Amino acid sequence: MAVSFLENIHSLPADGPSNHAHVIDISTYDPQDFSSTPLSWNLKLWDAVATTLYNISPATLNDFLDTKRHEYKLVLTSKSNEGRIVVWRKDTEVLVGGFVDELDDGVYQWDHVVRCDINNDGGWTINYASYGLYTQRDWQTVWAGSFMDLRSGRGDVSDNATCRSEKAFLLAEKIMEDRPWPARLFSWTISEN
Repeated sequence: MAVSFLENIHSLPADGPSNHAHVIDISTYDPQDFSSTPLSWNLKLWDAVATTLYNISPATLNDFLDTKRHEYKLVLTSKSNEGRIVVWRKDTEVLVGGFVDELDDGVYQWDHVVRCDINNDGGWTINYASYGLYTQRDWQTVWAGSFMDLRSGRGDVSDNATCRSEKAFLLAEKIMEDRPWPARLFSWTISEN
């Protein structure tokens, strides 16, 4: 199953290489098409990120892509449950993850976390992926990668490209299933520098 991309996004052309971000045409996207054999599908995390930002607003996507901004962080919060998503870029490095804020324990419980580099040509490279880890409730700790396995043996850090790609796919799939852009269902906070 191929993902269709919007043709009218000049900064992210639909015919760009697969390791470049694209905006998915959500009118043709069906999450059920991606329910088996993750690595056989072409749903990419960077496409899910670009699609989310664009559907919040085209200006949100443009702000994220603006290289004059040293840092850009978007935290999406579901209004129906405790789930959150962060999309955080510092220079050419991007951290994307799903998490729950466990206030009583003073930690963020992370589902999937993926860290990528955006290359000079606009291509994305996955350099870290994990599942089931925790951090203190401090964003600098998150960025520093100080993840902990508080539930002994549950957490997993992928040590090879195939496992990292699979975790990135699963995170992209979750983002696209949740469709975290309607203001009636999600709130968001943006910080930039």
